[in-house]
Amino acid sequence: MLLLQRPSDGRILTVRHQPSSSHAPNLITVVGGHLEAGEFAQEAARRELLEETGVTAAPGTHRGLVWVDPGHPPADCHPYTRAVLDNFVAGNLYVEITAPGIKGGEVA
Repeated sequence: MLLLQRPSDGRILTVRHQPSSSHAPNLITVVGGHLEAGEFAQEAARRELLEETGVTAAPGTHRGLVWVDPGHPPADCHPYTRAVLDNFVAGNLYVEITAPGIKGGEVA
């Protein structure tokens, strides 16, 4: 499940992870997550947005919010996020993408 916000300037809302993150230390990722048991997609989107964007995010979850130009993502984007943004720019809105393993901020 993935939630992207596109304001009038076309940038995408992303988050920069804490150095202690187990799957994306210090990397920028799109806002997203998974469905909880019995949860509908709309409910998961609201929950993930709340959890990850700082609107009412849990303290310490991420280092900050980053508005990213999807056509020119920063070098420290997680490889999964780069693939999502590439597909978004190409108009591929429903694509299955597999996230690579990350060890200490480097692709495994």
